[in-house]
Amino acid sequence: MAVWNIVISGRGRAGTIKYIEGQNSICFDWELGGRDVIAIITGPAPQKWDSELAWASGRRREILERVAREAIQSQAPTSYAEFTDGETTILLKQPYAG
Repeated sequence: MAVWNIVISGRGRAGTIKYIEGQNSICFDWELGGRDVIAIITGPAPQKWDSELAWASGRRREILERVAREAIQSQAPTSYAEFTDGETTILLKQPYAG
């Protein structure tokens, strides 16, 4: 099993998340959301995933879940992840408190 790591960086209301696995990496963008959305994380489009990221072919959901889990753990521990836009976007959402 490959060793992986995630590096989150930002300035102000936006930044990047780099998923690193061995010598390979995938860059995601993030920005702060509004209302119940704490952050919006976007990655490579599904049609580009297998062609441009051959080393991660067929593992899109697995990697997106890792990115979401790490972002929640380190940045927004009370949030949960919602995958949208054909699994192109991860929304970190605040649980409904009503």
